[in-house]
Amino acid sequence: MNKWMKALGGMVAVLHISAFAGSYAYGTEVISDTFEITGARVAGSLLGGSTAELGGVTWTASASCILGTDGTDDYVTSNTNTNVAGYVPFSFGAYDGYGDVATISLDVSPIGASGTWTALVFGRNGVSPTTNGVAWLSISKNTGTWSLMTYTTTLETGNLTDVASYSATGFNDYTLSYDQSNRTIVGVTINGVDVLSQDYVLSTTSDVVAAGFFKQYSGSTDQTKFNSFGVSVIPELSTVSLLIGGVSLVMTGLLRRRSRG
Repeated sequence: MNKWMKALGGMVAVLHISAFAGSYAYGTEVISDTFEITGARVAGSLLGGSTAELGGVTWTASASCILGTDGTDDYVTSNTNTNVAGYVPFSFGAYDGYGDVATISLDVSPIGASGTWTALVFGRNGVSPTTNGVAWLSISKNTGTWSLMTYTTTLETGNLTDVASYSATGFNDYTLSYDQSNRTIVGVTINGVDVLSQDYVLSTTSDVVAAGFFKQYSGSTDQTKFNSFGVSVIPELSTVSLLIGGVSLVMTGLLRRRSRG
């Protein structure tokens, strides 16, 4: 088989892996921020008003939401005893050409007092979860649980320790995937492991206008850190399946022509 046939085969393989890897934590990253300490971003400076490293969007954040570093990791944390929220503008319409499903990804190191929880949020008018959380994922290190929510309604809960790679002392990677066209939450992963038992169709009619994180403060020992924030957009699996089918038909036709030749 010559090089171009191998390339087509590789294309189908890549599409297949991306579409059916068990989660929506893939796609085109349209917004990302590692909160790297560089240039105007110095340790102790405010996250609010700064620009994400990819996507050109500006952060809106609590006044206590600051950048920090421990010499190994750069991150966002809080410098006062208050709740903390940070978000960027995000709407599905702005990325219409990329797909219908969006995924928030965030690394969280929740080292805090009893009762502290953090959240990834697709929100309306900000990311205060119970008020604006169209779809959000709550993470509590202290209870060892995660909860999938829409506003004040709990859709599903699970144990963090069910994921073998979960660390109670370091950063863990979380993702939340939402299909606004069908008003459906379609994925939750912890360290790459899909933990959601089913998709959840929501009754909300509100459109998402923000994506970000939230931390509920509950004690002076809270030292929660956030790292590697991103938003990716991909087509629905049905769309990708059609694309795979189309490429497969092209390959079949080319192979038949080659065999007759």
